Amino acid sequence: MSNTKKQLMTAIAMLVVAALALGTSTYAWFVSNTTVKVDEMTFTAQTVDNLEIALTTTAWDGSFTATNATAAGFKTLITSQELSDLYVAKSASLTGSALIPASTINGQSFWRVADGGSSWETQLGTGLTVAKTFTNVTNISDNSVKAIPLFLKSTTTTGIYLANTTTVAGAAAPAARIAIVENASSTKFIWAPSTAHIDDNKITTINDADGITNAVSSANNTGAISPSVSQTMPTGEILSLAANQPKLVMVYIWLEGCDVDCVSGLSAKDLTVNLAFTSQAV
Repeated sequence: MSNTKKQLMTAIAMLVVAALALGTSTYAWFVSNTTVKVDEMTFTAQTVDNLEIALTTTAWDGSFTATNATAAGFKTLITSQELSDLYVAKSASLTGSALIPASTINGQSFWRVADGGSSWETQLGTGLTVAKTFTNVTNISDNSVKAIPLFLKSTTTTGIYLANTTTVAGAAAPAARIAIVENASSTKFIWAPSTAHIDDNKITTINDADGITNAVSSANNTGAISPSVSQTMPTGEILSLAANQPKLVMVYIWLEGCDVDCVSGLSAKDLTVNLAFTSQAV
């Protein structure tokens, strides 16, 4: 083979590699922290059996620490409008604002890509653009995590479970995560409710975190997720209630940026979460 032909074939091969790199680089971790937007998010929470539920009414400042929150107005259904009103009261928005993907290893401390071009780097040999620098998400006004402070109460001592009428749907569901944290301090579970995938094999976070076993743990590193992410609806007891003693349950909803499905295809999509609590094992 002549040198000219070898050079031509090498050039073609390099062009193909470059084209592949250009294509895959659009599937970077979080893609960018401005392109993912959930236009419509709705949330309801309801109870059955002898349970009642309430939103916090005082002492919640919209942060992820709400142990002093109190509640009133127990009933059997919390509507999306009620939650939206609570967000407005805290100078935040439940829906209609950019839902910036986040990441967590424990369902309590959340991270998003830090602002600025230095937060990204292109990996040599792959052309993949990955996020490498993160900033801590501290409250609901960051538009990265939807924090929902609920109180549960029972007339009898009982265990609490998710009812099988619980649903998570919408085009943004493939990268969605839900965590339930007792008293804003003890994570009971982290749930990846959708098994439908937009894209596989594009795990491009530092250290190849996948949002199932590993996620962002600090400003520039990843770690193991604990408790383990459930890819099916949790069927065990979430927590226990003493008779007539309300207990705070923080529900966190976010798009997991380390998930292979957290891509630009989620942009301008919807997410609907309907949680149902029961005292009966499912």
